Amino acid sequence: MKKVAVISVLIIFSLSISYAVGSALSYSSKDILLDVPFFSQRDPKWCDDYLDNSPYKIHDYGCALTSTTMVVNYFGYDTDPGKFNKELTAVGGIDSSGLLHWDKVEEATGGVVDWIGRVDSADWDRIDEELSNGYPVIASVQFSGGQHFIVFRGKVGTEYHFYDPWDKTCVDRVWPNGALGTYTLKGLRIFHGTPPSPSPTPSPSPSPSPTPLEINITDAEAIYETNLVSVSIPTVPMPVTKIFMFATEASMKQCLENVSVPTNPVPLSEIFMHLTEASMEKPLINVSIPTKPVPVSEIFMHLEEASMEESLIKLQMCKIEIYTDKTNYTAGDVMCLGLNVTNPEDAMRAGIKIWLNTPTGRNFTLLNTIVTLPSGLEYANPCFKRFKLPAIPTGNYTWYALIYEPSTEARISEDNASWYFAGKGGSQERIYEMLKQETPRIHFE
Repeated sequence: MKKVAVISVLIIFSLSISYAVGSALSYSSKDILLDVPFFSQRDPKWCDDYLDNSPYKIHDYGCALTSTTMVVNYFGYDTDPGKFNKELTAVGGIDSSGLLHWDKVEEATGGVVDWIGRVDSADWDRIDEELSNGYPVIASVQFSGGQHFIVFRGKVGTEYHFYDPWDKTCVDRVWPNGALGTYTLKGLRIFHGTPPSPSPTPSPSPSPSPTPLEINITDAEAIYETNLVSVSIPTVPMPVTKIFMFATEASMKQCLENVSVPTNPVPLSEIFMHLTEASMEKPLINVSIPTKPVPVSEIFMHLEEASMEESLIKLQMCKIEIYTDKTNYTAGDVMCLGLNVTNPEDAMRAGIKIWLNTPTGRNFTLLNTIVTLPSGLEYANPCFKRFKLPAIPTGNYTWYALIYEPSTEARISEDNASWYFAGKGGSQERIYEMLKQETPRIHFE
């Protein structure tokens, strides 16, 4: 992987770090952060369990189940996603299509939790109301790969904190930065119960320095504006995996000449920079991000045209493209699904996943496999998969294609192709039958 050369002069200094797990944060009286237990849909104890008798596993489709498990545990119902899957199934709360029936949660918990209802809009006022009364909120969100569910657990200042069931470990996330990318709020699922009694506030006492996992720098203009010449982020014994910088344009504007982020023995996976156009415009000549043995998977930079326009050499990485032969179809039509994959670098092992997102937000996986991408690969197949479309629900559909690093599941390249199905419509189960007509295979020579 090609790199941009950079010389960094760093001065070690004392840095205030807030950690994703186990941190003690100080909030004002109006701030809220509920003690919601965390569960992951990718936990090996239950990730391979099927939702009811459906063909869908908790690992891929269990975000609603796992989010609900967090909330019912908060209200005092002791369970986990594996057990709660069986408990909901027993009362018809999860059907053979893997869909969760929210109103059945109350019955499955024996009345410990009350189902209040759903809100099919981005109602931030309702979230504020629920959190202020001590109730976490399950939220339906949209991201580039489809629909997902998360749990809002608090609000600190103007920032909303949430747990994402796609995370393998507990991470205190700040909206809209989720484990699967940037999220858009679509709706809410409201449950009530008896919130746990607040624990007494312990007296402040010295504590050993925890392992650095995540660094958050927020509204830090005044702190950094005149005091620091350079920033060094220690990564021993564990390297930094994420850096979040918000509203730091004043702090970075005149103080920093270079920023260096060590990535050994584990490389950096995500960088989030917001409103940094002034900070990056003149002080930084080059930004170097090592990408071996694993490439950087996500870089989020907003309003940064001026800062980055002349500084960075374009990074060459493998790429995937997906497309259809038409944009409108009806029952009986034949769809040709096209796929292009290129790899300008050395040969590498990679995962390739292709799935279909339906008008209801449900995802159907067509392919998920590990392959070797040869060096210099230029694969182009305009009819990688052919479908004769049955009567399926009317609406907008989107194919998604993804290349990911197999061991970390870090996203390397992704693409999508949208199309519309017109007609009287049919059952969603016809989609599953259509995709299973023939399992596609990819051969790279």
